[in-house]
Amino acid sequence: MKLNFQYIFLISLIISLSACNKSEYTGDPVGKIVDIDSILKGKSDKALAEVYADHGNYINSKESPSIINPSVVIDHLDNYLLIDIRDTDAYARGHINGAYNVPREDIIDFLTEKQNTAVYDKIVIICYSGQMASYVTGILRYAGFPKTFALRNGMAGWNADFAGILKNNYAKKYAQLVERGMPDEKTANLHEEAVDETAHADVLPTLENLPTSVLVMDRARKLLKQPRKEFLVKADEVMPELIKDPDKYFLMMYLNEKRFKEGHIKGSHLFQSRKDLSFETNLSSLPKDKPILVYCKTGHTGGHATAYLQMLGYDAYNLMFGKYAFDFDVFTQNIADYSEDYPYITGSDRTSYKAVTGSVPKAVKTKPAASNKPVMRKKKEVVSGGCG
Repeated sequence: MKLNFQYIFLISLIISLSACNKSEYTGDPVGKIVDIDSILKGKSDKALAEVYADHGNYINSKESPSIINPSVVIDHLDNYLLIDIRDTDAYARGHINGAYNVPREDIIDFLTEKQNTAVYDKIVIICYSGQMASYVTGILRYAGFPKTFALRNGMAGWNADFAGILKNNYAKKYAQLVERGMPDEKTANLHEEAVDETAHADVLPTLENLPTSVLVMDRARKLLKQPRKEFLVKADEVMPELIKDPDKYFLMMYLNEKRFKEGHIKGSHLFQSRKDLSFETNLSSLPKDKPILVYCKTGHTGGHATAYLQMLGYDAYNLMFGKYAFDFDVFTQNIADYSEDYPYITGSDRTSYKAVTGSVPKAVKTKPAASNKPVMRKKKEVVSGGCG
């Protein structure tokens, strides 16, 4: 029975990583035909990055990162499985009607033992501001849950009543650590050079000596149990460290050249999103013996990248709110623009209407409470692809 369980998750992992990118992946995936037996019988120390590269290359696909906008979710409340990973007090103060309150360390058991995920179009992970949900979504994606998405900006994006976390963390500070433009050629670190794939076996981290099927699930469960500071750090926690010791972290800006020129932390290396982080590109240039600080624009894309790196065994951390934590110009950007005015309920009951707050769209006013057996409405919808 245990072996069958492992087979199910490995099959889910490989097929999902290839299937979810089949129509959007612009390259030519190596693993068009999945040979499950050869992978299970392969060497136990086979790099997990190689498995991901061979079967979908999700990290470099347009599907990555899997972020969904509140405007999409509000129209599909009875089609999506909503999982709120905030603490119970925060959930009671206000949550989306129908959302389950599940601690992130229990989320895999919840999805495999308590829910029939097949009846839902998507699984939406909800947190305070999208930061933690992006990381958790990344872990779940790499553990074989292909329909998982993070709600953009979390509850702060759902309703302005929860936007205080954005107001308190979007800032323009630590100016002594920020530089504009491109460094000179000697320190540019654009990672556009070709990488010798044969060298990867020696430079990638080595995880536990387990078969791939066991490693994936055990690794995911372990990472989801970590304290927040083990994967998500605040600017006020790491910037003072960088002022004292500029070499403490390998600084990885996971965006694009345009954003890099607009402003980055001094000494940062530019890794272009959906291009530079895979077995086939520049993964081998990352250090195994040094912590890696990942940041993007808002923290969503960085959360996905950090999840990928941690699944592979790197000591990686995502900077909460990304560039906006130290380079957000409040005089030219309005924080209110990042929040909607969608309804939420209070209390610990996931289907109670005792305190509906916010502007309720017409489509929601007559909608019944969320059901465990949602009515399926198949239609295409636009899902956002990251933080620019």
